Amino acid sequence: MRARLAGQTPEVTRVEGCGGRPERGGSAAARLPLGYAFSMRPTAAQMAASLGLQPHPEGGFYLETYRAACTLQTPRGERPASTAIIFLVTEGSVSKLHRLSSDELWVFQGGLPLEIVAIAPDGELQRRVLGGLEEIVRSRIHGDEPTAEFPVGLPEGSLDWLTQALVPAGSWQGARLAGGPHLPAEYAWALVSCVVTPGFDFADFELGERDALLAEFPAHAELVRELT
Repeated sequence: MRARLAGQTPEVTRVEGCGGRPERGGSAAARLPLGYAFSMRPTAAQMAASLGLQPHPEGGFYLETYRAACTLQTPRGERPASTAIIFLVTEGSVSKLHRLSSDELWVFQGGLPLEIVAIAPDGELQRRVLGGLEEIVRSRIHGDEPTAEFPVGLPEGSLDWLTQALVPAGSWQGARLAGGPHLPAEYAWALVSCVVTPGFDFADFELGERDALLAEFPAHAELVRELT
């Protein structure tokens, strides 16, 4: 049974166009320096319980919030035109390397910055960091540099902060909290929305196997070990 905060009334949104059914949804927002969790915010467990999230096979916790009534024919069969979930990544539950047969758009909702990694079929690695717009603008205006107290720098090889990131179909992808250490760990989380087009089906989902990925992408061995 999905837990809910006492007295909380889930927000219901009607999606126009294809007649998609209304679903429960939620978001959280906080302005925090990269790599730190603050005890004034809800814990990851409280977030998961209040939003009715369930464990995902790739790691993290999710709730489907939209499934289009319109369908498309794909090489894998009929699929909804699009689907959407809210997805919680925590210090102890990362999004392990996996791939989909559809494009996936990650949209930042709140919490700590989130590192999205993607390995294209040709082996090209891309790292991106999703974060709150307020923090992105503040960093650009003031030209903040990392310090011991506020390590706001980006992981090596990553692009600038973004509010959303697209992972093309067929790429191996994963996500984890950016920076670190994230202490206290129970307050360390990031909340995103993930939109998949054509819509998600577990038949199109493949969880990466460490040995196979190490053999295919030896140049990214460290990353593969961390996210499998």
